[in-house]
Amino acid sequence: TKTCMKRQAASGHEIIDAQTYADWEIDYLKEDSCNAPGDAKSAFEEYGRMRDALNSTGRPIVFSLCGWHEWYAPPLPRLNYTGGGSMGNLARIGPDNDTWERVLTNADTM
Repeated sequence: TKTCMKRQAASGHEIIDAQTYADWEIDYLKEDSCNAPGDAKSAFEEYGRMRDALNSTGRPIVFSLCGWHEWYAPPLPRLNYTGGGSMGNLARIGPDNDTWERVLTNADTM
């Protein structure tokens, strides 16, 4: 997939990218879902690959998810998904907070 700026993304390169971040002593990684699959199962698989790759480096790296669907945060038993906390350390599930309306949207989503 591509980044939000339409540049090459980590999909398919999670292991080497995660190890590179660890070698560079990166502490925080935000993975956005601008071009991620629109279905929960595929999106969870993609995030899971990066989560597992980061965890395999042995370096503690905060993994922040940014999903645009409300199904990123709550548990979904039918997919054996226990919620955003099982996928990363932080989970954002709403729009940028650049207006009060969006702040309220994000608060209402939670």
